Parts: sequence; C-alpha cells; structure tokens
Amino acid sequence: MYVAQIEYDHRLIDNLLNSRIRFAAIAYLLSESETSFADIRDCVNTTDGNLANHLRKLEAAKYVERIKYFINPKPVSFYRITGKGRTAFHQYFTHIHKFQPSR
Repeated sequence: MYVAQIEYDHRLIDNLLNSRIRFAAIAYLLSESETSFADIRDCVNTTDGNLANHLRKLEAAKYVERIKYFINPKPVSFYRITGKGRTAFHQYFTHIHKFQPSR
C-alpha cells in the first residue's frame, strides 16, 4: 500500500524541537509571556548547564529571546518565545500528529 511520502518524511521534523528539553522549554514558554531561567529549569526538571545549552540553541535559531534584568545588582535572565518559535512549535506538533494512525 502506498502512503504519501511527504506526511512521513522524517526530514520535515524540526530537529531542534526533537529534544525533550527544548520541546518542554518551548511548550512552557507558550504558556508564559516571559519567565525566568530558574522557572524554566524547575519546570522542565533539568540542570542549569543542560538548560543553558538548550536555550542557547533555541536562541540561535531565533525561537526564543533572552532579556536580562538587574535585580538587586545581580543579572537575571528571562526568556520569551518569539513568533518564529511559536510557528515552529505548532508546525512540529502538527507534523508529529500526522504520525498518529487514522481509525
């Protein structure tokens, strides 16, 4: 039986969001207008170094943007999802949903 190749073509899956930590961070940021690094870390349950590495990749792709504030003279990083990140997440989710078998 022939199935349309485009629906199952693995190359169409956004590899950047294929990481569990990046996926969870983007999903969390969708629900928040802006949130701190610590809040993201606690929500996705990972280490500082691991999250920093993943957020750098998302920032390089312009999926998130980092905003630095100074609170009690310490710099604190906050993040928010960009329009590009929101679109990428929705496209990823839509494409992955196509893998669900029809009834």
